[in-house]
Amino acid sequence: MKDFFGKTGPDGEVKKNTFIKSIERLGTRMKTLSMPDIIDVKQYRGETAYYFNETVPYIVLFRVDDAFANDYVS
Repeated sequence: MKDFFGKTGPDGEVKKNTFIKSIERLGTRMKTLSMPDIIDVKQYRGETAYYFNETVPYIVLFRVDDAFANDYVS
């Protein structure tokens, strides 16, 4: 997870603030590209949850870097 988000807590989990900020940055970037809002934010069991709302047929995100290179790129 640290490879994707940069910061993790002592337990190895992504810090809540880091994840929230990453989602906010993604939304901002998508708006600059004139993309519709595709991420819905909901409360579930006292936690914030993020859902793809299917306003576009689909989006495939693929990032090739060191985290994936050994598994997917030969």
